[in-house]
Amino acid sequence: MALPHLLPEAGRPKRHSPGNATHHPAVTTKAVAPSLPGAVAPCPCSSSHGRPGRPTWAEMDHITTTTTTMSSMPDAAPNRLWIWQQNLNKSRVTQEDLINSEVFKDYDVLILQEHFIDSYGNTKATQNWRVVYPTSFLSCLHPIRAVILVKTSLNTNCWAQLSIPGTGNIAAIQISTDAGRVTLIGLYNDCQHSSTLHTLDGFLNTHKSAMQTGPSNHIFWCGDFNCHHPLWDEDHNKHLFTVRALWEAELLLGMLADHDMVMALPKDILTLKSMSMKNWTRPDNVFCTSHSEALLVSCTMDPQLRGPGMDHVPILIVVELPVDAAQQAPSFNFRMTDWDNFKGELVAKLSELPAPRRLTNEALLHAMPSTAQFIRLSPCPSHCHTPRGGGARVLVC
Repeated sequence: MALPHLLPEAGRPKRHSPGNATHHPAVTTKAVAPSLPGAVAPCPCSSSHGRPGRPTWAEMDHITTTTTTMSSMPDAAPNRLWIWQQNLNKSRVTQEDLINSEVFKDYDVLILQEHFIDSYGNTKATQNWRVVYPTSFLSCLHPIRAVILVKTSLNTNCWAQLSIPGTGNIAAIQISTDAGRVTLIGLYNDCQHSSTLHTLDGFLNTHKSAMQTGPSNHIFWCGDFNCHHPLWDEDHNKHLFTVRALWEAELLLGMLADHDMVMALPKDILTLKSMSMKNWTRPDNVFCTSHSEALLVSCTMDPQLRGPGMDHVPILIVVELPVDAAQQAPSFNFRMTDWDNFKGELVAKLSELPAPRRLTNEALLHAMPSTAQFIRLSPCPSHCHTPRGGGARVLVC
């Protein structure tokens, strides 16, 4: 098996050739860059994530790797939305490794499933992220298995959470940009049932006006769907294509057709390595509205960034859409300050101030009649004790 090279050269958006597209009545798949057999595309900014390089794919003898030059990776640009999607398998170590790395410098949104939950029912995040829980986070009795982390540098006036009640497996936000609105839906679909998909389908059907799926409005479904089908899994994984698995996948395929969604992550790009059997499968996936394909700069994965002891590989998505950053107030660089010049300027400014004078009670007494009201003491004062039994106090009226 050889994985295609998915990152366009010099950061230019490119489309996959139509001959490599897999067609289905309910879903179409297209890669977003030309194929290059034998190459595994690293993350565009893997050098800055603070994670040690691990030759993960070397464990698979039938996969060869080649070095990809930096010129073939999409450049970080302010008019692009960078999304990181991953299932963390409830690992505290992996989540702390992710949030404490420099991933916040390159990615705007982290869409996580089965994240770590502490004893207080909260997940972990640093000061660089704002956490978006499912709507029913405080009232839902079911476990919370989906969360979205939004970078704090994104302008909070340009994005908002979407309310999807009744489930702890869906978290959604909507980002407003100059080019339109982007709806990001992160979900976890249980492998035992498809209630999450039914909830999402009901929400989309009843809130079509809020979605406004026009040419300038885009929707992305990112998450762990726990569905196996020949449209995205490798053909040799026939043991996964059971009658029940295909029946569950048909529900997802029907939703894709109903809501005009296509698969953004190309076929045979695997996202999970079984810890026991060492077999690679594809439970994680990314879908987008059909007209949003033209905005995809890249949609790939990097096994070297999956984290310590992790089986799920992150999916890395780059969308050609402008993102409004929050305006940060400038701060002084005291480390580079010339303190001799500072002291001289301070003395000059202080000399312009009037000389200090003694403060008396005259000004206070003149101001009191015009601002404060007089009170009259009671002619028959009654005495009572303070709560602690200390001296008496006089009541006034």
